[in-house]
Parts: sequence; structure tokens; C-alpha cells
Amino acid sequence: MLTAFGEMSRNRTLGKRLTQGESLETLTHLMTVEGVPTAKVAVFMADRCGLELTIFRTVAAILDGSISMQVRFRWWWWWCNCC
Repeated sequence: MLTAFGEMSRNRTLGKRLTQGESLETLTHLMTVEGVPTAKVAVFMADRCGLELTIFRTVAAILDGSISMQVRFRWWWWWCNCC
């Protein structure tokens, strides 16, 4: 539960700092964040197992720069309010 909710969570801290405009490269030089390499592996394993895992795919796409957090948030907000 610390990873999701704790103020001392490195994964949460990274996410918050990314939303404030800091770069992933800078942040990963400053601290070790388990979720960064794990996101790519989780997507690889999901593909092998035929699983969608939307949240993992979203995190991995944000971290690899293929989508912006703003674009994904707008899509998520729309989906949550219409479906």
C-alpha cells in the first residue's frame, strides 16, 4: 500500500514530480524508482499472457514518452464519465 498512498513512496514521488514538469531522466538520476523499469516488463509480460492491463500500459507509455500525461488524463476522464 505504501507504493500507492504513502508520502515516502518513491513511485508516487516520481509521478507527482513528473506532473510538475521535472524530467524522468533527472529524477531517475536523483533516486531509485522500482516502477520505472518494472512498467516496461509488466507490459511485456501482459502481452505474453494476453492481458490488457490498461494502467500498466498507460504508465509505461508515459514513462517512455509515447503519450503525455495530459493526453492520457483527458482520455481517462472522458471514459470514466461516459462509460
